[in-house]
Amino acid sequence: MSSIKDELTLAPRMIEDAYKFCRAAEILVSERNMMKISQINAALSIEILLKSFFSSVVDHPGKVYATYKFEKN
Repeated sequence: MSSIKDELTLAPRMIEDAYKFCRAAEILVSERNMMKISQINAALSIEILLKSFFSSVVDHPGKVYATYKFEKN
């Protein structure tokens, strides 16, 4: 029986990108006429964050430039 630690892979690059989209959404929400763009950035942030749980390292594990593959199960 495999543990949850073996099944989930931390994808730091994807989490960092999700944070950047979230931060952009926070900044844009206060600007005039930027609500729609803010909502899109927030949605992208959530999507990237959720997909990071189902991604696996394809190339260069442990490096800054690691690449990931999204696995639909």
